[in-house]
Amino acid sequence: MMGISNGGSREYSDRADPSNLQNEAVRTRRSTRVTDKVLIVEDEKIIAMELEQQIKQLGYDVIGPVASGAAALKNAEIARPDLVLMDIRLEGPADGIETAEAIRDRFDIPVIYLTAHADDMTIQRAKMTEPLGYLLKPWREHELQAAITVALHKHKTNKALEQRQADFLAMLTHDIQNPLQLVLGYADVLAEDLNSNSLDQAGQLLDQMRDNILSTSDLVGNYSTALAIEGGRLPLVIEQVQLNEIIGQVETRYAAEAARRGLSLQTKLADNLPLVEADALALERVFANLIHNALKFTPPGGQVTVTSSRIGETILVLVRDTGPGITPEEIPALFAKYWRRKRHSYQSGSGLGLFIVKSLVEAQGGRVEVESTLGMGTCFKVIFPCLPAGQ
Repeated sequence: MMGISNGGSREYSDRADPSNLQNEAVRTRRSTRVTDKVLIVEDEKIIAMELEQQIKQLGYDVIGPVASGAAALKNAEIARPDLVLMDIRLEGPADGIETAEAIRDRFDIPVIYLTAHADDMTIQRAKMTEPLGYLLKPWREHELQAAITVALHKHKTNKALEQRQADFLAMLTHDIQNPLQLVLGYADVLAEDLNSNSLDQAGQLLDQMRDNILSTSDLVGNYSTALAIEGGRLPLVIEQVQLNEIIGQVETRYAAEAARRGLSLQTKLADNLPLVEADALALERVFANLIHNALKFTPPGGQVTVTSSRIGETILVLVRDTGPGITPEEIPALFAKYWRRKRHSYQSGSGLGLFIVKSLVEAQGGRVEVESTLGMGTCFKVIFPCLPAGQ
């Protein structure tokens, strides 16, 4: 009876005592070889020591503690922790919010804030850095454990989703867009042969096939670029670029479509434009979207004109059409994702073109503006800073 009683008593105690539950959780974590690293950034030594002990008891590896933003950045770069516990008040010129933003942008490491300050202004600043948790001092151990577990799980889930998106982008580029480009090349060759042999009807059909393939390729490219922009994974290869060359390539690409639509596509490019620092492929997508949009919304007999010029220390590119124009109410929404003009909902497209234009231009240090008059057309302005002479 005594043995049964003691055994029952020990079992009851294990279930009721939080420390035993915590120890069991640590044993489970160690048995599964979880080695997540946590960087502690806390300027109060007593709190930092207590926090270090708690984190180790939970089965995590501890980096630090450190007391300043500069030390936090150095440790984040060298040790690459899986999570940062960040106090908002730190030693040195940078507070915890500024430091957390730098860690997120440079290393993509999630942050949980630890603070005694919960005023609205502080919370709003903290929210801008997209933390995965916010614990008020003094916290309880189970609150700390829950916050760390959720933050690590959420970050790992987000990384897995990003990888699946990256795989999807690769599939779009390789399995869809590349074959389309091959078929487009074959259509070009066949159309030239048929047209040169006076087989006009067959040539026209091939021209239409070419235009449809081109539109499909643009759609795929826009979806891929939009996903990359949203995921913060847009690779830009910045180099010295001549804008006139990019514009000329895009004009050649859309010349056949303009002719098929009964439109005039013209370029008026200034000589001896200075270079700009940009990604050539990204610029090609910018002007392809703007020219394609202009062709799409300009009625037969109209004109699309692309001009370039130097204005002071900037280069200005105008893409102007003679379409129906845009209402003042619609202009603020033009660059929103998936936005389409209500009066022209019959037009095909993803609604991503102008969103991508604005995102790519601004990512390369430029800006986009638009002017429009109902019944007289629309003009998109792309403005880039010139590359300084001699650079």
